[in-house]
Amino acid sequence: KSAELGLDMQFFNSLFGFELTYYNTRTFNQIIPIQVSGATGYTSKYINSGEVKNNGIEIIANVTPIRKKDFVWKLNFNFSKNNNEVVSLFDANTKQIVIATFQSGVSLVAIPGQPFGVLKGRGYVYTNGQKTVNEDGYYMSKTDQIIGNVTPKWFGGAGTSVTYKNFTIGFLVDAKIGGSVYSLDQA
Repeated sequence: KSAELGLDMQFFNSLFGFELTYYNTRTFNQIIPIQVSGATGYTSKYINSGEVKNNGIEIIANVTPIRKKDFVWKLNFNFSKNNNEVVSLFDANTKQIVIATFQSGVSLVAIPGQPFGVLKGRGYVYTNGQKTVNEDGYYMSKTDQIIGNVTPKWFGGAGTSVTYKNFTIGFLVDAKIGGSVYSLDQA
């Protein structure tokens, strides 16, 4: 189920314009694999599970600083931000679904009330925002805690193109800001 509201505006004979979109989506009964005991002869089974909600904005702006008969220079910019949350899983007794497991005890999981795709594993214990040191001088840690979220905070990009007669050259830079990455090499 989704709802989307958008606005597409162009000004000064399309020398400047923008698109603005807001969306709100709820996805139900996604087909995902869950782990089962190897004693069954299988390692996973597929289920229809729960609900995930997404909402966010997308903005695109375009500018044409130069538009002549044989020469056109265009600039475009984009930005998007998505917020997501696992609302529920396939039953009330299920606290999390493990999507993937990695070495060093790190798992990618779906947990109600959290973004889809949080990383769980061993993390530090903090006191007043600082890592806690035990009596032996080592940082204290505990297992099975949320240590990251793979979802980026926002996406963005900027591009430009130059057209001379029938020849066009373009350049684009994209950015994905935020989100946690678990390095298997560094584990």
